[in-house]
Amino acid sequence: MAVPSETTQALYESVVPVRVRLPEREEKQTDTTVRIHVSLRDPTRLRTLHLQLTDERDPFFLFLLDVGEEDFQGLKAEQCLLVDFAAFPAKLIELLGRCVEEREESSPKFVASLSWRNGDSFLQITETNPFRQLCHLSLCFRAGNDAAVKRYLADRVKVLKASNGSLREDLHATREALFESRGTLERLRDDSSRFREESAQMLGDLRAEHASQLAIQKETAARELVESRQQAEQERRELEGKHHQIVRKLERRTTELNEEGKRLHSENVHLASSEQDLTEKLRIAGSKVDEDVVELSRLRQVNKSLDGTKFEQEKEIHQLRIRLAALEQQVLDRDQSLERMSQLVHAGEEQRAGVEESLRLYKASNEKLEDRVRMSVAEINRGNDIIQRLQMEIRNSRSKIKAKTAVLSRQEQVLERRREEFEELQQQLAAARQEAFERKTDVEKLQGRLSETTAKLEEAQQLLQSNEKMINFLNSQLTEAQLRAAVGTSSSAYTFRPTVAPLGGSSSSPVGTRIHPLGGGTSSYARPSSLVPGRPAVVYNPSGASHVDFDGPSSTAVAPHVERSPDQAPDRRDRDHDRDHDRDHDRD
Repeated sequence: MAVPSETTQALYESVVPVRVRLPEREEKQTDTTVRIHVSLRDPTRLRTLHLQLTDERDPFFLFLLDVGEEDFQGLKAEQCLLVDFAAFPAKLIELLGRCVEEREESSPKFVASLSWRNGDSFLQITETNPFRQLCHLSLCFRAGNDAAVKRYLADRVKVLKASNGSLREDLHATREALFESRGTLERLRDDSSRFREESAQMLGDLRAEHASQLAIQKETAARELVESRQQAEQERRELEGKHHQIVRKLERRTTELNEEGKRLHSENVHLASSEQDLTEKLRIAGSKVDEDVVELSRLRQVNKSLDGTKFEQEKEIHQLRIRLAALEQQVLDRDQSLERMSQLVHAGEEQRAGVEESLRLYKASNEKLEDRVRMSVAEINRGNDIIQRLQMEIRNSRSKIKAKTAVLSRQEQVLERRREEFEELQQQLAAARQEAFERKTDVEKLQGRLSETTAKLEEAQQLLQSNEKMINFLNSQLTEAQLRAAVGTSSSAYTFRPTVAPLGGSSSSPVGTRIHPLGGGTSSYARPSSLVPGRPAVVYNPSGASHVDFDGPSSTAVAPHVERSPDQAPDRRDRDHDRDHDRDHDRD
């Protein structure tokens, strides 16, 4: 409610459906008027939110709530609100609006209820979901006492009186406007009657004047008709003479046009023969294009086979990687050797990526060539359409030759344009043949590149097979070395300690340098040829050449180190067996 020393601002006034559950009343849903306004006290500049619940059908239904900025802090902490005092009215108005929107629903989600609990009246706004009823806000209102009800009724009477006074003023103004409108209507009716009488009198005068002028015009028209007939007769005789002259000129022109038509017919026969020749040439070009299409299909099949070969090689590479992982698990103590082998594997993968990139470029160029072939076919089809259109126009020209003289003159111009189009068609056919020849040359170049790529892939496959054999050999050597180390001095007089020096002169790698997976580079493998000292070591090179190095101070190949057991004599049978085993490996 407004206080004289306060500045009041209305925020909301609307009818909201509220379920009322009070002790002296039965539970029912009523249309309650909710009014919200904010007052600002001048000395303290503190804002107070005033809420008022009333029922237009029950003048004693009055519930009030005043919430100041200090009181709101307690309400915020009690009900765990997340908004401040400035935003609270907007959120409250939003919740009331949701209740108003779902007024007509059979089971509304948002419901406002007014209940009596412990001597206080609480306005609760709840949301109903499938799990529970969630109370968004609960406000404690106080019922209006006699003084509050009287003030409320006095305010409503004051508002109604003000509204009644404004309505009376509007009614008085409307009646005065109605009286003025009636006087204006009477004046307009009098003016309309006067205008009708004047227009009837003017219409009679105009009709009399029109009748006299009509008689004069009829006499003038009769005289002009006689004169025009005489002049028309004279002009007719002059036109007949001119017509006879024109007919004679047209007869001579018709004779000349007949001769020209015969000449055009002979030219059309010549054009028809030329058309047949061009059609035959076009058929030959079409057959060549079909051959190019067949060749392109074959190249696609070759490309698919290359893709399959590439997949198989990738599969073999994956198997080799698995075997290499097993080998690394067996020789964990050779960390330096594994590091160099991983570096070589990385280099091999980079080279394989380069080969894949080259293959992708070849595929891209093949697709570009297919696009160009499709464009050539489209150009040839367009040439066929032009020839068919030219044939249709020639047939139309033949029918137009037999038409009237005026049509013959237009046909001459049409034939001239057709000749120009025919010449352009010949130029386009020559360009299409040249383009087809260039496409064929590109196809041959692409075939050469594909054959080179196939050869490179076969070489890579052979190198992968040799790598697999080398890895098997290393596995067997390592297995034998482990078996001998496990048996100890009881089964052999020699202890195998492989000391591998790379071909580059470094002695940091105990196993050697691994062959590149795809045959690139100049890496090689040095393997032990025997467990007997003094035997030559064979160095394998992917290029197909091998060289033999002997044990010595300057040897850079693999030289197995053999030590004599201090407590046993050498066993001749074991040496012979090892020598035979190494000879079999060298033969492989």
